Amino acid sequence: MNLQNYSPILSIVMPTKNRCEYAIKSIKSCLRIENSNFELIVEDNSTDNDLEIEVKRINDPRLRYYHNAAHIDMNANFENAVQKARGEYITVIGDDDAVSNVIVEAANFCNENNIDVMVTSRPSNFYWPDFISKKLGSLMSGKLIIKKYTGKVEYLDPLLKLKQCLKSGMSDYYGLPKLYYGIVKNNILSLLKDSAGCYFPGPSPDMANAIALCFFVKKYCSIDYPLFIPGACRKSGTGLGAQNKHTGRLENWAHLSKKYLINWSSKVPRIFSGYALWAEDAIQALKILGKEEYIEYLNLAYVYAHCFVKHKYYINELRPFIENSKTNLKAKILFELIKYNYQRGLSLLNNLFTFKFRLFSSALVLSNINDIYEASILHDKYISKLDLEQKYSSLGV
Repeated sequence: MNLQNYSPILSIVMPTKNRCEYAIKSIKSCLRIENSNFELIVEDNSTDNDLEIEVKRINDPRLRYYHNAAHIDMNANFENAVQKARGEYITVIGDDDAVSNVIVEAANFCNENNIDVMVTSRPSNFYWPDFISKKLGSLMSGKLIIKKYTGKVEYLDPLLKLKQCLKSGMSDYYGLPKLYYGIVKNNILSLLKDSAGCYFPGPSPDMANAIALCFFVKKYCSIDYPLFIPGACRKSGTGLGAQNKHTGRLENWAHLSKKYLINWSSKVPRIFSGYALWAEDAIQALKILGKEEYIEYLNLAYVYAHCFVKHKYYINELRPFIENSKTNLKAKILFELIKYNYQRGLSLLNNLFTFKFRLFSSALVLSNINDIYEASILHDKYISKLDLEQKYSSLGV
């Protein structure tokens, strides 16, 4: 096989930086897959060579490792990684994540049925042993959770999903066509880059890409099946959020692209907050693509309410957005504040019932797992391998 001109059905892309202890396990978890029709691209922007040393011990032609120690922002690292992908389809995962052992079959199904994007319901999650929650402590640490799934495939309208996401204040984002925890046709990404000048037109690469894809995707679906095993370690965004450390002023987070900070909208607080970043992703991506008319759907009241609850220490940055709001917007902010606290309470109760009391939950919870590689092996054992071709052929697609 001439690997130089080889185009696999799937490219699994993993950007990483200074997280060797997680990334090496994630790399090994991907390479556990027996199917050879994929490549794993690791774009390492680490300031040390720890991961490079570990990778040299791996002899697998499916692994393509690149180490660029020069200081670049997160967007540039993502761009560099995706640019190298040769697959018909591409997916991006974090350096503490894993994928299902049938993900190549899923890409084959997409190819055979001319599907531009496949996303999932994310029924599986793994919490690394060092994951700590401010409210729940180490209750979730070292646990793999597998929720019930049906294998059902649903075809979606990308622009309808985009409007729903915007109206929810970016909270209803699971249904968006996405590259991060999704499978996207390579030529669709090329169309996006030709139009926007990049794959990730916003400060948070995953959300910016998802918003932009809505305007280029024609046929996409969601499957209720665990194609991905999202990991949450102490240093990840999820991990920092659980510790209430995913906060601060934008300028204090060096991985953010200065290009997007300079163009930051006057409508969004300059706070390092998930929903503030995602709202800004929406605004900047829509402007870059010339789709400003969609900005009117953005529920800024929810964004302000979320920031008020999660980032009280930065009230001075938030106050002008609330005080300068019109009366009807202030009423919406109050409503969204109540709704958001209600949702937080439900989430806390759900985690307590799932991980501590094991009540009212049909989820399978496996404990005492050391890392994502071990989690992926257990995941393979407990997940019934669906014959995707036979399953989907019954759907008449």
